[in-house]
Amino acid sequence: MDRVVLYGLGGIFRGYEGIFRGLQKDKKIKIIGAIDRRLQEGMKFHNYNILSVSEVVHMDIDYVIITAQDPVAKEIYADLCAAGVNKDKIVSVYCYTPVKEMVDSIINVQLPIQLDVIKNILSASDQEVASFDWMRKVVGRYGIYPLLDEDMDGIDDAIVTVMGMQQRPDEFTKYCTYLSNWNIETAIEVGVFRGKTSYFMCALLARKNPNLVYDLVDIADNLDNFEEFHDILPQLRKRIPSTSEDYVGNSYDFVFIDADHSYDASMRDYMNLGQYAKKLTVFHDIYAHEYDRLNGGTVRTWKEVVDMTPEHRHHIFSEYPNQLMGIGVLENVR
Repeated sequence: MDRVVLYGLGGIFRGYEGIFRGLQKDKKIKIIGAIDRRLQEGMKFHNYNILSVSEVVHMDIDYVIITAQDPVAKEIYADLCAAGVNKDKIVSVYCYTPVKEMVDSIINVQLPIQLDVIKNILSASDQEVASFDWMRKVVGRYGIYPLLDEDMDGIDDAIVTVMGMQQRPDEFTKYCTYLSNWNIETAIEVGVFRGKTSYFMCALLARKNPNLVYDLVDIADNLDNFEEFHDILPQLRKRIPSTSEDYVGNSYDFVFIDADHSYDASMRDYMNLGQYAKKLTVFHDIYAHEYDRLNGGTVRTWKEVVDMTPEHRHHIFSEYPNQLMGIGVLENVR
């Protein structure tokens, strides 16, 4: 069993957290603690003890696993080496063998199911996509990412997989039945990470309008199985690496904002792109209070956008209002 310390508890960590829990459950690793530049040592975050680099130097561990992307990952590597951590014990999450093996095994099982779900959506009737029960079954079969254990209530009827969507199934289902009514020709998603939610939403919109163009924007390419999904969804366009700064003032029918969850970054995404959407602007994680420490996070952004747009219709899809995740929609058609 490898004794490991994680370095970085941001978006990349969130994407792999289910795998780390699975590896711990299978007794392949033991997570001693974590380091994060934004968190003070001695704290607890997601049940992990927050450590300092100087502490780790003297610990009996097998690996420090960097859960971050370049250029930050390179900076972390340099910092660890400078502090005296053995370079042979420093590894990227993308190269750590137990993680790679678990990801490959899960993909082999879940990918054919997800591709079949996408095909089912594309061929579905208007009546089916408007049905909560039909959509809920489709969302569940596609797969839901295992978030924190306390967040997993009420999804026993869904496939729980690290290859799934980072969504609450009921709120996402209600949002999808709403979204299925809209005829969208141009769409852009800022912050796609592994792309699973992107592929699902693209299928819903392409069913209604096959001429759809769906742009995927992120700072790094972490998309799962893009080519396989693109074969079924030619509407997908990979625009990686890029940010909302590269599309300032562009007017898409549909803008979905789910990138950096700090207030400054999410508001910047809205000002760069969201405010120019012709039909819908959508924010993910409008109740994600874990980001409040980032100058108010996405909670503050959504509240201010609502206050800035009193003449527009606003919709909220949430299983846990003002507590967890949540999807906010701004209708730009007056």
